[in-house]
Amino acid sequence: MVPETPEFVETEVVSSPLTGPSPVTTIGHAGLSGSVIVGFASISVYLIIYMPTFAVKNLDLPGYAGYLGGIISGVVTLVGAPYVGKLADRVGCVQVMTVTAAAALVLGWPLFKILVGNPSVLTLTLVQFVLGILLAFYFGPLPALLAEMFPTNIRSTGMSVSYNIGVTVFGGFAPLILTWLIASTGSLLAPSYYYVAVATVSVLGLTVARTRLGHR
Repeated sequence: MVPETPEFVETEVVSSPLTGPSPVTTIGHAGLSGSVIVGFASISVYLIIYMPTFAVKNLDLPGYAGYLGGIISGVVTLVGAPYVGKLADRVGCVQVMTVTAAAALVLGWPLFKILVGNPSVLTLTLVQFVLGILLAFYFGPLPALLAEMFPTNIRSTGMSVSYNIGVTVFGGFAPLILTWLIASTGSLLAPSYYYVAVATVSVLGLTVARTRLGHR
């Protein structure tokens, strides 16, 4: 059994973190920032999951197309995230994640432009591969940053609340929003609009984490 850290052992136990001192009542900036920071990680996962539907319904590609790229992007994230975590230990979680989200802002629309203009299994797989790289660079430092954002006595509650709000708001509704955007705009590039929008919001959350909460 791994012993608890001295920081945790010395912390006063909070019996009811949601009704006592909590992310909502005492560190609202951290809770809100954590939720929007989780947003980009969430939309990245759900966009990769949405790709098989997008490939079949909108690009007339074979049913296996999106799953092949999804497996590859998952492996990229699995293998790459630990190394990115080590990088973040040296230069700072916020810095690595901000650069990654900013890269998504630049690459989001061109990736879909290439995919829609040249729909093929190879193109889709390459796009998902790039999305997987971005996901690895963002997901690797995410748990450490969320843990740092909350005091030890309410860390589990703060992380749980911010993570689940971020996943629900930005990821849970993603398939519905992406389908609606395509239908309402008539553009197959519409998923990139939402992807870029969420990346923008996450950059703002990371900026708050750096400037107001003092994380690097």
